[in-house]
Amino acid sequence: MRNVYMYLRSALVLVMVFGAMLGCQFKGDGVTPKNQAATATSEAQALWQPKPQDVRIYPSSRFILTEQRPALEARVELKDEMGDSLKSAGSFHLELLKETGARRQAMQEKLYSWDVPLNTIADQQSYFDSVTRTYRFVLRLDRQISPDDQLILAITFKRLDGALLKTQAVLGPDGVRFGH
Repeated sequence: MRNVYMYLRSALVLVMVFGAMLGCQFKGDGVTPKNQAATATSEAQALWQPKPQDVRIYPSSRFILTEQRPALEARVELKDEMGDSLKSAGSFHLELLKETGARRQAMQEKLYSWDVPLNTIADQQSYFDSVTRTYRFVLRLDRQISPDDQLILAITFKRLDGALLKTQAVLGPDGVRFGH
């Protein structure tokens, strides 16, 4: 009797396994090198590649003394289309402007101008601060800045594709007052 019970049990298990296998349907195409390559190509065309869409003068930009000489420590952040900081090859053009005259007829006098290329890894390593996720430029000045001067830091970033990103901020003696 015990052998019959074991035989029936084994037969029942085999029927269940074969029944389950016959009832399974595979969904989709099988993966082959041909259709796998086609999927990879179509995905590659839709890949998002971050690139700078905006430039911002970081609030901690300020006037400092370096080797007993005045300098402007400009911290600049590049942002992608999601608003996240990123590094990018390209070049920065920075200008320190002084506003003269009444607010309505204000003129801007260029005091200083700097060009900073960022096309190599060495350039990136020299200027990018990974803690603040900003580029840090120490720009030497040949004279002390008067606290009464109405100064504007204007920055243009030129991407490798030629697109220009611009921003500016009003600077006081203690750093950025507000951005434009």
